Amino acid sequence: MGKGIRAGIVVGAAVLVVAIVYSTLYFQRGLFRFENGGLSIILVLVWALVVAVLLIALWQRMLVREEYLRRFYISDETLFNFELGAVARSAALPAQDTNGLMEYLRDSLAKLTYDGSPLEPPEGFTPTYCVSTRRFAPNKPGNDWRGSIQRIQQRDDGRRTFVEVAAFDNDEQLREALAKFL
Repeated sequence: MGKGIRAGIVVGAAVLVVAIVYSTLYFQRGLFRFENGGLSIILVLVWALVVAVLLIALWQRMLVREEYLRRFYISDETLFNFELGAVARSAALPAQDTNGLMEYLRDSLAKLTYDGSPLEPPEGFTPTYCVSTRRFAPNKPGNDWRGSIQRIQQRDDGRRTFVEVAAFDNDEQLREALAKFL
């Protein structure tokens, strides 16, 4: 389990402990009274809602971070991932074929640990495509992939625009999209 996931679990557990302590003290101190015209019940419900929203937001943030770390940026010379770093395309794909790229992506995604800070792209790196994987399960057969391939376009102001060119729901669709665009 990566540091990013562990940190999220620790923060989530801390929020849950604070919620339990707050609720316990609220009831033990006698602050919960039905004669307050329902205000006590409303306060408890609002507190429970706030805790639930915080836990859901924390979970969503962890999922977004994992998806961010599963992205592969591809240029003519380099493949880059924010956790694994940069590798020369010729070294990663000696045959320069779609099957080799699929194997590289599968092996690389299985190696991800989701810890630490994201790495910086190499100096002067200008990607042309991004393979964004919303779902990948290394312990399941190859059909448990979901994501998209995006073309990265440089705008006049120097910023980049991502344009989705293909979506995939399994490894065969990804293989076909890679063959078409890369």
